[in-house]
Amino acid sequence: MLAIGRLQAALRGVARLRYEALSIPPFTLFFHPSDPLPYFNYAIPDEPVSAGLAPALRAAREAFKKRGLRARFEFIEAFAPGLAPALSAARFIEEDRQRLLVCARGRELAIAPPEGIAVSSLAERATPGDVRDLVATQRCGFDPADSRPATETDVERLLEELGRGAVAFLVRVEGEPVGAAITTEPLNGLTELCGLCTLEPFRRRGVATSLAAAAARKVFERGLESVFLTVADETAGRVYSRVGFLPYAVMLSYGDPQPR
Repeated sequence: MLAIGRLQAALRGVARLRYEALSIPPFTLFFHPSDPLPYFNYAIPDEPVSAGLAPALRAAREAFKKRGLRARFEFIEAFAPGLAPALSAARFIEEDRQRLLVCARGRELAIAPPEGIAVSSLAERATPGDVRDLVATQRCGFDPADSRPATETDVERLLEELGRGAVAFLVRVEGEPVGAAITTEPLNGLTELCGLCTLEPFRRRGVATSLAAAAARKVFERGLESVFLTVADETAGRVYSRVGFLPYAVMLSYGDPQPR
């Protein structure tokens, strides 16, 4: 059985590779160098904390405020079961409660993509053109109104992640990109499958399942132990259970209700 502490440590370790890290014990705060999106700026507990947190929470709020951001916390509920009540007592609001699923080596299920769906993997030798397609697909997949093209900074950042061991996946239909995902840099035998999205006109056609299957296959070809992902609800979880992902824990996010 995979230890909850290892999962939380992997999430913390990947964030440290990607973002600016600020230690305010017993938390580490992470800040994106240029993007104020809340999902890129958050704190993670360093240990299973529950009491005596008022000074640290005040300091965390101030650190986010100095950067023009709203304080947020993301963590696995079972890692720090006393943290959610402490955050609620400090007037943080539960923003999200997601299901964390794990696929362990030997549990993956081989699923071929439906006809007409082509999945390619992008690693350290990915072309800038493919990376631009990936970034644009993810933006539009999560927000259909976001049609911004990838900038040179976007391309450079993703190429750096691929150079550290991340692997991206791009789905094309008749040559056009319609879905994308990425497995994070591996740490201690683990990796997270994240940023998985499908453009709206191509949903419910097997794109997400094909992405998850291709990612799991690639992960275990590289000798890793487990790959995990988070989903919003049981319905989404059933999509990935077809590939071998099983429910394992709950991911919580809490945010400061005060406006920026």
